[in-house]
Amino acid sequence: QAYEARDAFAQQARANQVNNVAAGVQIHFRRLEIRALERQLDFNRLQRNQFEARLRHFQQNLPLNLLEAAEVDRIRARINANMITQRILRERYEWLRAGNM
Repeated sequence: QAYEARDAFAQQARANQVNNVAAGVQIHFRRLEIRALERQLDFNRLQRNQFEARLRHFQQNLPLNLLEAAEVDRIRARINANMITQRILRERYEWLRAGNM
């Protein structure tokens, strides 16, 4: 009976070690994802600034020909898509920072 108790204790100790390693791996990957999201958020912010600068350039040089007007529409669509992407990334970033997986 003492042998069975030692065996059960050893099995539990091994299970705890495995769980601790798994938890450490999860924390590591969460940190990696947080860093990747931070880089993506920065890139998107810079990209949006570039789009807005191009939009201001066109708006300061009115009137626009047909091609320029189409480019302005395309830039506005890219800004809108960028804003949506930024919101989704920010939500995921905040969720992970709060300790969720």
